[in-house]
Amino acid sequence: MSKKSEIFRQAKEEVLAGKDRHAVFAAYQGQITRPIQLAMVLSSIARPENKAKAHMANTLLIFLLVIVAVLKTVGLLETFSYLGLLPAIMIAMVGIVIPMLCAVEAYRWNGQIYMILPLFCFAAFVQLLREWLESRAQLGMMGLVILGTVFGLFALVLFLSIYIKKTVFPGIAGLGPKKDAQGQFVLG
Repeated sequence: MSKKSEIFRQAKEEVLAGKDRHAVFAAYQGQITRPIQLAMVLSSIARPENKAKAHMANTLLIFLLVIVAVLKTVGLLETFSYLGLLPAIMIAMVGIVIPMLCAVEAYRWNGQIYMILPLFCFAAFVQLLREWLESRAQLGMMGLVILGTVFGLFALVLFLSIYIKKTVFPGIAGLGPKKDAQGQFVLG
C-alpha cells in the first residue's frame, strides 16, 4: 500500500470515528502533494444523519442499478448471440460488472460513485438516441415502448444519483470537492 493511500485510509478512519473533518484535513494535508484528493476522500464520507434522509432513495437506486445490470446482460446476450453462446455469455458478464460495481458502491455510500453515475447515464442516453436514430423505422410500437422504458430507467437513476449527492454529500460539487467563499474546502 502506498503512503498516500495509507494517509487516506487513516484520515477516513478518523472521520468515521467522529473526529472533525477540517481537523483531519489540516493534520494530513501537508503530507500529500495534492490536498484536493484528501478533500475528495473526506467529502465522500456520508454523515449518518444525511444517510437517514436519503435511505429510501439510495435503496431504490441500488434496486434500479441491479435492474440495469440484468437488462444490460440480456441486451448484450441478444446483441452478441451471433458469436455463439459461450462468447456471448462472456461479453454479457463483462457488461454486468459496471452496474453491479456501482450498486455495491452505492450500498457502501461511497460519495464518489454519485459523481460517476450521471456520466454513465448521459452515455446511456447517447447510446439510446443513436439506437433510436439507426433503427426507428424497424422498431415498431413495442420497440419504442422498450426504448422509452429504458430511457426512463436511466433518467430515474440520473435523478436519484444527483439527489443523493446533494442530500448526503454536500461537500461534493460537480466532479470534485466544493469550496466556500474563502476558497476553503467544505468537506461535507
